[in-house]
Amino acid sequence: NAFDNLVTDSILNGSFTAPSTKTNYDELDASCPFRHSPLYRKIYIYPTYNGSHWIDDGFTLKQLQQIVSDVRKSTLSSDDSNNVTGSFSSAQMPAYPWVYWDNLTKAEETINYHPRGNQAQYNSGILFRSLLTHPRSCLRTFDPDEAALFYVPYMATIDYWRGERWPPSSKTSPHAQALIDVIADNDYSAWEELWGLTSRYWKRRQGADHILVYPEPLHGLWHPRSRRGSFHFINSQYQLRPPIALGVEFSTAFVKKYPKCAAKNILLPYPEPDGRWYSGVLESEARSIMESSLKMADDNDGAEMPAPLQGMLVSEKDPTAFSTSSPRYSVGWGAYSRPVGYYYSGGPHGECTHIRMAINQDYRECSPSSKALFDIDSKKFPDFRHGMHLSTFCICTGGDSPSAKRMFNCVLAGSIPVILSKDFVWPFSNELLPNGMDSRKFSIRLNASDFAERRQKEGTCEVIDDQNPPLGHRLEQVTAEEIRQLRIGMKEAATAYSWFRHVGADDDTVNISYNAYEHRGDISDANSRKTNLPDNPMINEVVPDGGLAHGILKALAERADGSMWRECEEELKVVQQGNDPTRFEC
Repeated sequence: NAFDNLVTDSILNGSFTAPSTKTNYDELDASCPFRHSPLYRKIYIYPTYNGSHWIDDGFTLKQLQQIVSDVRKSTLSSDDSNNVTGSFSSAQMPAYPWVYWDNLTKAEETINYHPRGNQAQYNSGILFRSLLTHPRSCLRTFDPDEAALFYVPYMATIDYWRGERWPPSSKTSPHAQALIDVIADNDYSAWEELWGLTSRYWKRRQGADHILVYPEPLHGLWHPRSRRGSFHFINSQYQLRPPIALGVEFSTAFVKKYPKCAAKNILLPYPEPDGRWYSGVLESEARSIMESSLKMADDNDGAEMPAPLQGMLVSEKDPTAFSTSSPRYSVGWGAYSRPVGYYYSGGPHGECTHIRMAINQDYRECSPSSKALFDIDSKKFPDFRHGMHLSTFCICTGGDSPSAKRMFNCVLAGSIPVILSKDFVWPFSNELLPNGMDSRKFSIRLNASDFAERRQKEGTCEVIDDQNPPLGHRLEQVTAEEIRQLRIGMKEAATAYSWFRHVGADDDTVNISYNAYEHRGDISDANSRKTNLPDNPMINEVVPDGGLAHGILKALAERADGSMWRECEEELKVVQQGNDPTRFEC
């Protein structure tokens, strides 16, 4: 159909006949989950060149002719760039380099397209692009003069990693440099020559209505090493410049100093592209692990608490209810107790290594929760995906930066996050936006410096200082009612941070159906609800339709036409720039 056609020679030589745009919109938009968004048909996506034609669908012939007229003359066989009757020469303009790596890794399901690979945490660009370009989406306009926002489809992470497990080079790519020239110096020459596109719409509002996505916290359009603090927000992601930046990290120091500029950008959660987090598969697997363990330990006939449940929080224990048939414990989203008090897993790396090591040593050697997890999963520490689903609390230290993907995995698993990272900022929360979610309703913050050293003696696990108790002891002080309220808040947070509909958090998940895929289970069964979302939605071309997708669109609508840049611009006139933090606070 019209939305799948490419800009090919048939278009350039005039043989392409565009169907009725209005008719196609009416037919396609009936199933669009964003039909009522203020950005309905309001976002223009710059076309991508793949070496032989422009990748973009849905244009009328007149609109395509305008695109071609904006391309530099050398891309056409004719010397007249307004002449669209000549044949297109693929040798005259190189493809955008990330197109090849994007297609290759998607075909192989590797690197960014492996849903459980290390690079999957840097997939915000892929998911956001899918949000705009999926055939079921209805956000695109193909007339730039009608657009409220412009998306620049530069895939920063793919261009940097280039299909490798380690980036082959830290040099700034030519296409990224062209964007730097535009954003930092109002120099559009490389955008016009290298990208082959018009600068008309950049100039209209200084680029304040243009969207750029930065999927990695410590990288942007260029890649200086060993820089922390506010460096990347300001210098490689240009978040104090007009374009709307979508990134996965702010720091409390940056937000405090530049509240208006931080607010004109959009902070995203680290993405989780593994469909099992949303479909109920991981929850079901964790439940099976727990029930198998309990069956093995149930020979005491309930007289004593089985070993796999001895890691439960005191406030959640009900010693009369522990048997395999009891509904008093659960790994799901119900109000029942979880079998493990708290979960932690973190390697000795990052800005705050000493804190991570001290917490890990106390946890592995002394915590009943850690011992229970070993008992639950056949004397081995379970995969973090299952460990989070089994636990009431989830310990979240910073990683190489204040944030880490674990913060958001905990939320998706329904495990209450305990934040031990002073500079961490929750997306879409009142830590960033006055009307954002109240982060205190779904998470706990503790002072990380309280756990900079071990709180229990090696070998004996004796508490070293009663005035500064171990982390597990602190969590035992949280009451059952407080836990219940936090779990209520967690449902809102899980919905807000889900790219796809979440079977546990969304109240109407019984109606979720991804029609192109086989059904996975009985979604009417509250104890094992599942959807048929595929394990790898990115490969299967599933439209992101979760609460996060809707939240992003709401935030973008508030920034339409570059409306929030002016406040940032005024802020920069009074804020003393420079002397910004060069390290993150633990």
